[in-house]
Amino acid sequence: MSLTAGETRDSYMLHFGLFAKKLEGYLLDNGISCHEADLIIEETSAAYIARFIGGSPGFMRFLRRRQPASVFVDSAREAVKRHIPEAQNTFGSRQNLSSCLR
Repeated sequence: MSLTAGETRDSYMLHFGLFAKKLEGYLLDNGISCHEADLIIEETSAAYIARFIGGSPGFMRFLRRRQPASVFVDSAREAVKRHIPEAQNTFGSRQNLSSCLR
């Protein structure tokens, strides 16, 4: 059974909600203010959605083969790097962001 476009989009958004909650706790645990954490999550959301909803059909097929967690981590990494550049080598690294989602 294959998923319709709406079911696929809903699935990715459900994943986003779960990941965003974990990311928020992770950022707060690492001393990031609530305001800064909200900005990072907002930017992560925009990048995540753009990767799945925007783009050409061929590009979309490529992204749909990726795991939602991987796309979320890439999106979060970009947002953390933009807001807290020095964090990209510590709690903002791909490895640490990936582990916070487990």
